[in-house]
Amino acid sequence: MVTDKPNTGKNSEKKWAIGIAVIAILIVALWLLYSSFGGRIAAPDAPGTPVGPGGRPGPSQEEGSSERTPSRPEGNNPPVIQQLDTIELPVGVPFAWDLQASDPDGDLITFSLFPTEAPVTLDAAGHLSFLAKQPGTYIIRIGASDGLEQTVMTIQFIVN
Repeated sequence: MVTDKPNTGKNSEKKWAIGIAVIAILIVALWLLYSSFGGRIAAPDAPGTPVGPGGRPGPSQEEGSSERTPSRPEGNNPPVIQQLDTIELPVGVPFAWDLQASDPDGDLITFSLFPTEAPVTLDAAGHLSFLAKQPGTYIIRIGASDGLEQTVMTIQFIVN
């Protein structure tokens, strides 16, 4: 004869313990994820969006402005980029330029190109190349970073 034994509580105690452990792991994982973004749950609207204290969006900044990452140590100065004026080119004429930037603290500087549909390339050393095959106005944003802070500049190409 087979009889069902009543639940003695040991199985349900195990299930509760496992459930609590899973919840604790999820809480720790969410906390680590939250901390890795410097306290920001969502990323800024666009690359290079200024970030203010506590990871909140900061005031808008002018071209060539510095963007301080809130979780970075104080005492670091942002890179300074040599600004370029508006560049006018005929269609099909290539433009090449080695961007120049300096860091008051002597930190190594790397350059990055913000997403764009402009016909431009940029490497980490600052070698910029542009070649438009159609007339128009092209605006690009470039960042210079010392690993702690980033300075952003905007270059406008007018192609006739």
